[in-house]
Amino acid sequence: GLFMEKEPQLGWMLPQRERLQIKLLRIIKQLISFFSSKGRCKRVIALYEKARELDPLSEEYYRGLIRCHAALGNDGEALAIYESCQSILSATFDIKPSDKTRQLYKQIKTGDKEQLKRACEHCAHAAG
Repeated sequence: GLFMEKEPQLGWMLPQRERLQIKLLRIIKQLISFFSSKGRCKRVIALYEKARELDPLSEEYYRGLIRCHAALGNDGEALAIYESCQSILSATFDIKPSDKTRQLYKQIKTGDKEQLKRACEHCAHAAG
C-alpha cells in the first residue's frame, strides 16, 4: 500500500509518500528489465501489475502487460487490459490512450504477432 495510508493525513506525508512511490516504481522497472532478460514472464507480469496498482494512470504499465500477455498468446487478457486502460483514461481525463497503446491494440486485433513477439521476445520464447 501507500506510505502510512491508514494514518491521519499530515502535510509532511504527501511529499514523502510520493518520493517513496517514485523510488519503488524505479526499482520495479529495474526488476522488470532483469526478469525480462531471464525470460521470467510470469514474474514480469506480476511486476507490471504491481506498478499499475501504484500508478494506475501510467500507460507504460498497461502496454507492458498487453505486450507480455499477447506474446504468451493471451489475447483476450491483453485486450481486456487495453479496455481497462481506455476506461480509466476516459473517466479520469476524458482522453483516449496514446498512439503507442492504440497501436498495440491494433496489432492484437489484426493478428500481427510477429511485431508483438519482437516487443516481448523473451516471453514469446517461453511460450513457444
